[in-house]
Amino acid sequence: MLVQAAKIIGSGLATIGLSNVLLSVIRDNNLLLSKIIYTKLVKEAISIVESMINSLLKDSVLFNFLNEEILLSRIEIMGKNENNNLVVNELIPLNFNNLKYKKLKEDINSSFYIAGVYIFEAPNGEQYVGSCIDFYTRLNAHKNSFGQKTKGIKLYSYNYKYEEYKWSPLYKTMNYYRKFIYLHPCYVLSKGEMDILFAITQLIPRILEQSLLLHFSFPLNGERKLIIFSYTNWDIKNLDMPVLGDKTAKQVQIIVNNKVIRTVHSIRKLMGILGIKSIGTIARYMNHIISFYSPNLKGFVNIKYPYVEEENLLTHDIIHRKSKNIPELIIPNISSFSLIPDKLYVYNSDLSLIKTYNSIKEGAKDLNPNYKKLGISIRGRETAISRYKNKKFLIYNELGYFYFARNPNSSDRWIKNQEGRYPLTLKDMVDKTELKFIGIRSVQKYLSSILGIKPDTRTIKSHYIKGTIYRKRYMFIPLNKNN
Repeated sequence: MLVQAAKIIGSGLATIGLSNVLLSVIRDNNLLLSKIIYTKLVKEAISIVESMINSLLKDSVLFNFLNEEILLSRIEIMGKNENNNLVVNELIPLNFNNLKYKKLKEDINSSFYIAGVYIFEAPNGEQYVGSCIDFYTRLNAHKNSFGQKTKGIKLYSYNYKYEEYKWSPLYKTMNYYRKFIYLHPCYVLSKGEMDILFAITQLIPRILEQSLLLHFSFPLNGERKLIIFSYTNWDIKNLDMPVLGDKTAKQVQIIVNNKVIRTVHSIRKLMGILGIKSIGTIARYMNHIISFYSPNLKGFVNIKYPYVEEENLLTHDIIHRKSKNIPELIIPNISSFSLIPDKLYVYNSDLSLIKTYNSIKEGAKDLNPNYKKLGISIRGRETAISRYKNKKFLIYNELGYFYFARNPNSSDRWIKNQEGRYPLTLKDMVDKTELKFIGIRSVQKYLSSILGIKPDTRTIKSHYIKGTIYRKRYMFIPLNKNN
């Protein structure tokens, strides 16, 4: 079922206002799944979006785009309300072998109506509802949350695996940001213009989600009933602020045949546009003279940050990791356990000692002195060093390729933070064994090594406090510090 925006002849947004066009798609409650409820937060969000559009110059590229697209806006409804019961047209099993699930990305991205409201249904019939500006990105976030325990997305805290759920859109709405960059691929949006596109894209889905939460019961949403909008204020000065002025943004240029064909405003969007699944590939080729193949663009591309000049592009050989079974680093006549704990040792390719540092962060900064100018991620270098320390694997830094070593008994930061807070005994109810740990983080690391997954610390803490059994096998018994 489709609900079209009101057709108003002879006027544009400049005279008829946002509320008469953008909100016209949700005025007819008889066609929607529930009555629209205008909470205080909803009214404030509408006012902010109106202020955003009213601040645009009437001859600007963005205003002309909105003036055309909002008039054509619509809602696609994927269910119905039968006697106050929510009935979904079709729920798609999230089983990786299901053909419809395999085609889900293709089906979602077949149009610009990739924003809206979606629903999960558990095997016991309980439901969860949410809204987003990109169905596929949000679905991936939910999937990843089962392994990474992402804050704010808590389906993993229930008793089912991701592939046991079913999913479907309830409402489909326009992603104005995606449509704009498709029509204007070379236009560089300011921070304020991006805010406007995201705020308009988000507005209708969140109003619809809010109304559904207040009308129906969704047990998997918990006690959360009020929806919070991302944009609660508006500063017109942001219209002139470049995205690079926002330190959290990652503006990236896509280059084909030495010509910038598109500017993307986040690494996640870049991966989707290029068709690259591994963020490691992006990191490897960022600001590098070597190009790589993009499945979506069907050709070789380069990527770089706009502020990195051509003469500063990286030229080192790109090493592709072929195997995860990397041998241990063996230093002649030196045991790693004989190294000073907490110190980081840096070795050349011939295993000669170069320098020692008090921390991995200190080493990463010192070995990459021009990281800001060259666009090198210090956090990325820290991660690489931490991952491959004590391994026979040369790690690239600005000053060269090095091996890194550290005493295995060094106290990592997370151990220091948790030491002594929750001392416990891990009791294996199957093997009848008991192991003592200094805290929750240390037992998490141990269980990760034997289970192959990383347990959530909040889950461990909950079992620790309640005295319940984790995975029908493990008990976390509080340890008296005097023991």
